[in-house]
Amino acid sequence: MVRECKAGFAQAVISVHLDTAGVPLELDPETGTIYSADAQRSEAGWRISTSLPPLGSRLYVLPKKAGADAFPRRPRLTPVSLTPLAPASWRVSLSADNVLVLDRAAFRIGDGEWQDREEILRIGALVRKACDTPRHGGKKPGKAAATTAVALAYSFEVAQIPSGAMHLAVERPELFTIAVNGVPLDMDSECGWWCDRSLRKIPFRPSLLRTGLNEVTMTCAYGAGHSGLETAYLLGNFSVNLKNGMKDAEIGAPVSTLRCGDWVEQGLPFYSGHVAYLETIHPELKPGERLFVEVPAYRGVAVRIGVNGRDAGIIAWEPNELDITDLVGDGPAQLMLEVIGHRRNSHGPLHNSVLSPTWTGPDQFASTGNAWVDHYQVVACGLMEPPRLVVKNCCDRVAQDRT
Repeated sequence: MVRECKAGFAQAVISVHLDTAGVPLELDPETGTIYSADAQRSEAGWRISTSLPPLGSRLYVLPKKAGADAFPRRPRLTPVSLTPLAPASWRVSLSADNVLVLDRAAFRIGDGEWQDREEILRIGALVRKACDTPRHGGKKPGKAAATTAVALAYSFEVAQIPSGAMHLAVERPELFTIAVNGVPLDMDSECGWWCDRSLRKIPFRPSLLRTGLNEVTMTCAYGAGHSGLETAYLLGNFSVNLKNGMKDAEIGAPVSTLRCGDWVEQGLPFYSGHVAYLETIHPELKPGERLFVEVPAYRGVAVRIGVNGRDAGIIAWEPNELDITDLVGDGPAQLMLEVIGHRRNSHGPLHNSVLSPTWTGPDQFASTGNAWVDHYQVVACGLMEPPRLVVKNCCDRVAQDRT
């Protein structure tokens, strides 16, 4: 029994205590290919010879009837060279706008004094308490439909004014009056949604921003019918630099290159799209050789591989490699490794003291006491180690058996 899941076995023998007329077949669920297994009959049934890479698996079927053996053997591949892809910086292409999370605001309830910055869900709890309103719009029996004015002011720094389209993503924007540096936004200009249909996009001109301190203000009449106060998002072509112990943000020049390593520290702390790493390769293959891309370490959902604009497949599990031989030709080839992102760093929880809690529910987003931290808690993303081009020699196992 294999107890160490990270162990690999160059040679493994599977004993099958089942005698069938048909020879065992190996199925490759990733490609749909069927191979004739390297199998010999035994007293008990069959002995299948194979190999198991770390975290690898094999799937076999034993036909009851004979005649299903006209399939090739799985080729044996022996590595002959390994070339790290380690440019000083990678050219990158982002699949979506970058994100600045707006979840900490100075605030005022009713005619009260302006209060120092607080996290938006905590502000919501204070507003509900002041209004004597249940959580998220529930209406207490016998209560009149009174409302209370609530004002929010989000501040951030701008080192370089972005170019291109800018949007503010907000839940229920029709309930708010929103301004950027004092200039009101037109709520009727809503133009679709971001991530979720509840997050509506409000466009605005980049010229409303200025170098230095900027402010987005939101005001509303909060009452029993209000859906609640939630995080807002600034979207556009810019970078985000977290400062002051990862408590404050500054937006700057857009991200066009990345080093190998965490993209959180390179201008994308809240980014929730995909990042394509681009490099030109110059493969030189001899007859019988196959070219593989290997991604030793990444942080993301998976890695999509492309060659010369064509999709080669997905790397999502060990051994984290993909055969790209059939997509490369003579001369240079354009290789793309797209790390598929996720919503963890944009949607949180962003202030829980445990970076990766075993369970994520409402309490992790509205944590209190020792479970709360002021700074942003974001997880690493990106290519964490240089990918590698691995050339393997392909030898037909049937030919080997005959020699």
